[in-house]
Amino acid sequence: MTAVVILGVVLSTTGLAGCAFSDPRIDAAPPPAAIDDSLKRDLDQAAQDTQALWNTAMTAANTGGVSPEVSPWSHRATTLKLQWQVLTGPNPLSRVPAGITATPGTDTTGVPIGDVDTKLAALRDADLERAGRSTSTTALFWASLAASAEQMRVCLESTVYPDPTAADPAITVQTTDEASAVAQLLTRYDQAMSSIRTAVGFIAPDDPDHARFVAIGDQLAVQQAELLRSAPGAAATEPVTEGIYEVPAGRDKQASLELLAQAQRGLTQAAGVWVASAADPKPASAILVSTATLGSPWGIGVAVWPGWPDAE
Repeated sequence: MTAVVILGVVLSTTGLAGCAFSDPRIDAAPPPAAIDDSLKRDLDQAAQDTQALWNTAMTAANTGGVSPEVSPWSHRATTLKLQWQVLTGPNPLSRVPAGITATPGTDTTGVPIGDVDTKLAALRDADLERAGRSTSTTALFWASLAASAEQMRVCLESTVYPDPTAADPAITVQTTDEASAVAQLLTRYDQAMSSIRTAVGFIAPDDPDHARFVAIGDQLAVQQAELLRSAPGAAATEPVTEGIYEVPAGRDKQASLELLAQAQRGLTQAAGVWVASAADPKPASAILVSTATLGSPWGIGVAVWPGWPDAE
């Protein structure tokens, strides 16, 4: 068992050789950020919407029985509670929670279970709008919440939503100039597409996941082409020479999923750096939301704050 470091995140995989990648982390919590009236309104509204969804998730998780939905709903409730604790906490933009014992109340009416998909989509869009009028790590704060909402929404169909990776408030993202952030993301796309092409070869052609992995590769190619066409400085970007993802020792479905997990984590964390470094964070936020759900059919990459380098 060796480790691959991807944007500062160590991934334990079988038969992998370690490669050094750029580390977006600053191992120190940022000082409390000033919260003006506009931001306070955004935080309050987001907290209210999150609390309503949390109430629904808790109700669904506590219905009992043997439904396979029970565990996923419990994990969604965990995600929403942790986000609510930050949104109502003393230093929300640093992702510092209100307290580990603080729990969303039941005073807010829950969302009807049949409306959860629509309400998560609305929360995603509202958070993307907030990210679009923000800058630096504040933009990433909102874009990450949007990506999380989309993960929860997409996972409704697959009924797979594992225990999420929680935040580490002592870590924030190292911003850089926008051209460097775009170059890093383009490199991650190259690595991801190479990994997915390899992963496809490990899956039998008659396995439904074979077509799913082929579709992921096509999706990444389209996104990278659009990034090269439209991102600031991308057309003149030289590829960054770094280690590529290496192939696990196994040659089976599990190896394919490991490669997908590596690719998704590298992409989302590079997209997070671009969000926090961009003059206009909207395109980067859209990529973060999209790449955060690449592994959703298999419950891969679920996190409370996608795009932040929290996972070890």
